Amino acid sequence: MALGRRLMYLLPAATRAWLSVPSLKMGPGDSARSHTANEYILVNEINEGINIYINLLKSMMYCLIHNPDIGETK
Repeated sequence: MALGRRLMYLLPAATRAWLSVPSLKMGPGDSARSHTANEYILVNEINEGINIYINLLKSMMYCLIHNPDIGETK
């Protein structure tokens, strides 16, 4: 799914260790500011994040509707 975002492979080893399925970790804002002493997020970054989540969900719903076998478990 193309969301127009930069892809970063920064999942901590502890997170990867217990996930046995493909996963996505994402959030709004600049990752260079995350988990720092003066961490902050701008209002426009929150608004952009909301739009990204909406588009992601729309894309996922489209895929599931048009490819129903994707959601099947065996």
